[in-house]
Amino acid sequence: MLVTSSLDSHEIRSGLANLLGSFLPTFTSGAVRSRIFRLLGFDVHPGAFIEAPLKLISGKRHSKDRLHIGPRTRLAVGIVMNVDDHITIKEGATIGPYCLLYTTSHPFGPPNFRCGEELTYAPIVIEEGAWIALNCTILPGVTIGRGAVVATGSVVAKDVAPNTLVGGVPAKFIKHLDPAQIPPA
Repeated sequence: MLVTSSLDSHEIRSGLANLLGSFLPTFTSGAVRSRIFRLLGFDVHPGAFIEAPLKLISGKRHSKDRLHIGPRTRLAVGIVMNVDDHITIKEGATIGPYCLLYTTSHPFGPPNFRCGEELTYAPIVIEEGAWIALNCTILPGVTIGRGAVVATGSVVAKDVAPNTLVGGVPAKFIKHLDPAQIPPA
């Protein structure tokens, strides 16, 4: 059936979810917006709060199956996610405004085409209670540890240990955070 095969496209599913969600007020509709994503087949927990439309991009089919959003998560405005590989956002994690999570990259190519023609893919995992602040970029294969914080404007190219603060371009360790301040999962 044409309608069923058309709904396999993440662009159609996420576009429809965002269109329906766009009629809702930004801060009061996060639970409703997450429900719309669920109804369209995305793995979004009922306790997730999606503050504003999500931009989901992918060059692969069935990308809706590669996005996993857990309970008590908060996703702010302007977030872009490349779901060519899995993105898992676990319980209580927060992603601030205008963040980019990208699961695809290119290896270096020859001097006449450095971008390289092949693609590489690696998942992104945001562990329980982690906070990614405003305007951060998370690159393929990165895990943000439980209770970790990524400072505003950071570019994260490697794993972040649990209960640490990182920041900068590229993101570097700043300090350890008190794990007693992190609520249990």
